[in-house]
Amino acid sequence: MTNMKPILITVYADLSVLPSLRSRFYGLLSEYRKERMRCFHEKSASYPGELAEYCLIEAMLRSNLETELPLRIQTARSGKPMFIDSCAEFSLSHAGSFAGATVSDCAVGMDIEMKRHIRELLAKRICTEREWNEIWLKDPSDDTFLRLFSAKESISKRSGEGIQSLSKIDTRKHNVMQRFFPGYVLSVCSESAAEWEVIRLCD
Repeated sequence: MTNMKPILITVYADLSVLPSLRSRFYGLLSEYRKERMRCFHEKSASYPGELAEYCLIEAMLRSNLETELPLRIQTARSGKPMFIDSCAEFSLSHAGSFAGATVSDCAVGMDIEMKRHIRELLAKRICTEREWNEIWLKDPSDDTFLRLFSAKESISKRSGEGIQSLSKIDTRKHNVMQRFFPGYVLSVCSESAAEWEVIRLCD
């Protein structure tokens, strides 16, 4: 990587901008993404993942991190996507009508969650004992839990361990940054020394 300056950029967008991004970036999509898009019987089901990769392309262009275009992506054994030809790290996420990507000079995990009602059974499955006693029992609100859940998701995506590890994750031991916009929470876990830059793409 020629640019050693710390980088941490998140780009996100809602589905309303998909047509304009498609007209700009479709030719730069990875074969990995195009193959996944072909697997959907309902074409609209592929739109969130497509939008997330357009956000990734925009984030890479803004970062000046070294990679080839069109993107070349493969999956690790854990299932985590990664660049074939770049040391840059990235993470994708989508929920509801939003999708996004984060790029960094070091390992990164990103999660977007749409606000919804949380069942106690789910809370029990992902909370540590401390979190259950200090967070859930004291403030069992949907917003409180979604912030916690999204933070844990971003941590697990950074490590590549998956959701089965959520109940073992202590969020206090990780650097998680969050942004909130109507109906959603966005979380990024990274140890990058860079200042977090967050960009929403609009028409």
